[in-house]
Amino acid sequence: MASALTPAQLASAGTEHAHQRAYFAALRSELPDIEPARLDLIYAIPNGGQRSASTAAKLKAEGVKAGTPDVCVPIPSCGYGALYIEFKKPNVGKLSADQIAKIERLLHVGNLCAVVEDWQAAITVTRAYLTHHGLESLHSRPFGVIWLVSSVCPPSLV
Repeated sequence: MASALTPAQLASAGTEHAHQRAYFAALRSELPDIEPARLDLIYAIPNGGQRSASTAAKLKAEGVKAGTPDVCVPIPSCGYGALYIEFKKPNVGKLSADQIAKIERLLHVGNLCAVVEDWQAAITVTRAYLTHHGLESLHSRPFGVIWLVSSVCPPSLV
């Protein structure tokens, strides 16, 4: 039986999808002090990617909303209702207008949002959020958005 791929191997393609896969693969090994039942609450939101018109219509009818971040940590912590994580392709990913609007609405109702370029940054912000340690040092932009990589910062949120 072949051994499972490491998070680094999963992320080696460099795509948003690859880094998101690596993040989910790494949760338990990188966050051993977090209760597994809490980590099991973290989920992906199927809101992007290329799909046929019929599949897109079905997902829209089911409630999929444009601009919603990729991952939700639905656990209140650090004074926020939940943490949302948006993955962007390293060095080139930009937030769309829909994503900016959705993040602003999520912040307005008391959530925290992070925009990250890799799985390690997502683990870092998840750890800080769930353990209440170091979150303040990760803030680099207003509105409660954590920008671990400044190259993805859109002008309207500066």
